[in-house]
Amino acid sequence: MSYLDNASVTIDAILTKKGRELFSQGNFNVTKFALADDEVDYGLYDKTHPSGSDYYSVAIDNLPMLEAIPDGSKIMRFKLITLPKGTAQIPLITVPATNITLKAKYAGFPGQSAIINPSTVNGLNEILGYTATIYSTQYVSLAVQQGVGGGGDPLPDPLLEGDPSGVPGSAVIGKTFVIHSKEVPDEQTYTTTLLIVGNETGGSVSITVNIKRGDPD
Repeated sequence: MSYLDNASVTIDAILTKKGRELFSQGNFNVTKFALADDEVDYGLYDKTHPSGSDYYSVAIDNLPMLEAIPDGSKIMRFKLITLPKGTAQIPLITVPATNITLKAKYAGFPGQSAIINPSTVNGLNEILGYTATIYSTQYVSLAVQQGVGGGGDPLPDPLLEGDPSGVPGSAVIGKTFVIHSKEVPDEQTYTTTLLIVGNETGGSVSITVNIKRGDPD
């Protein structure tokens, strides 16, 4: 979603398949939204502009607006957040590995699992945890290992259109997560993306998940 004109409240919203389905049923209700500054290059802020302080940000103000697209891997990557007063450092989400390979379920082998245990440098995300989204559930499943309070129930399938498989994705909220491989149809390596987003900070980290056949160790 993006603003078409900053002088009015007109917006351009492009819905995912799930969004269009809910809209057609009359059940599409926006309860939360996020803002991002993906298209802003703050390096263009010019304190030496000859026309004075009113023009320091003129180059930024004239930057083109990104077109709204329903692919979360390519837009809304730099979300705006509100941090506690006095915060001196931006929280950074980290994971032990950003590239994971799992052996697929095959010929009596049950498949492999991996525990995803994100942490946040400089604190936060301890109360509300993280949202984990797997872009395709075709060859890998996603579940909560440690929930947030009484949470852990899966969110509605996001139907992320950026994944080439065309298979709906899955999103859950928790503190730690587990992914498990499914059966694949051949000897190829199949790849999808796991996105971890901090529910208090808005920071994110992407993990590439590969699933392929292989002899169990």
